[in-house]
Amino acid sequence: MNAQAKALPVLGIIHGLSNYHGKRYCYPSQERFRRFLRDRVEITISIATFNRWLRAIEDAGLLKRRRRIRRDPKLGMVFKSTLYYLTLKGYMLLAKQGVAVWGKIKALAAEMRKKAGSKSKVSGKELGPNDLDYYKDPNIRRQIKEYLS
Repeated sequence: MNAQAKALPVLGIIHGLSNYHGKRYCYPSQERFRRFLRDRVEITISIATFNRWLRAIEDAGLLKRRRRIRRDPKLGMVFKSTLYYLTLKGYMLLAKQGVAVWGKIKALAAEMRKKAGSKSKVSGKELGPNDLDYYKDPNIRRQIKEYLS
């Protein structure tokens, strides 16, 4: 099974959970994740298979994971939950499948532009995130066209 086929149910769950909580990320346990896959998508897999899927999806650039740890003086490193973020490429794959994610794509594009420190300008006027032309970044538009075609 290719990464894209593995990605769709996993990305859909991440998108649904992050949307439900109004965040750009979510942090379900692997057991909860597998329960969602079993109950909502009727996919039953082992933890090892689930971790291979996550690695393949992450390697394809559709998802980012951030493992959270805390340091305990007695126990050393104690693993906590993992944060799951969809990338722009992941949102584009969901959009191609008909999932309504355009608001998230616009927010992510604005965030990427803000991190890069660039501002869009039209006829000498600096645009803000509430202006529609602000999101007309040629690179974002090219990526959108690639994924939707």
